[in-house]
Amino acid sequence: MRKLLVVMIILLASLEVFAISSEAIQNAAVSLNVPYDVLARLVAEYNDGTSVASSASDVLGLNAVYNDFITNGVAADMKYNGQVITMRFLVSSMHANSMYGEQYSWIDDSYPYRYQIEGPNGNSNDYSVFLYFSCYPDNSETGKLMNVRSGDYLTVQGTCSVETLGTFIYIKLLGAKIL
Repeated sequence: MRKLLVVMIILLASLEVFAISSEAIQNAAVSLNVPYDVLARLVAEYNDGTSVASSASDVLGLNAVYNDFITNGVAADMKYNGQVITMRFLVSSMHANSMYGEQYSWIDDSYPYRYQIEGPNGNSNDYSVFLYFSCYPDNSETGKLMNVRSGDYLTVQGTCSVETLGTFIYIKLLGAKIL
């Protein structure tokens, strides 16, 4: 049974049946000799959380983004700031947003970003530019954070926000969905 499920998923992926109509699922179920409800459930499970913008060619590496800011910070700011981007990065640390040691003491329960994930810092070769990256996952993503550890790679999609203070560039990914 597992082999059949794996074969069906591979067939669906190779046929690009990611966002298909119920009629297309019905036709595929008939040609594969699989019950419609089983195939529809598999397609729905596969599509759950899959974003159109998260194809492999759209995923940015943190070092590439850092390099864009080092090369031309103005162009990079115009390219990324306010845009929804998908990024893959090495997790340096994760923690709850807190102040004075009390979790959430400075924010109310409606604050959308209770957790913060840090990526490695970057800088230019001559140390004239310092780059910092933080990801703020949407609170609905909390369960997905349970198994993430420092040293893991994480792929997320969110709205990029760039803050610059002189040569310090702080890149934030807000409302991130973990892919």
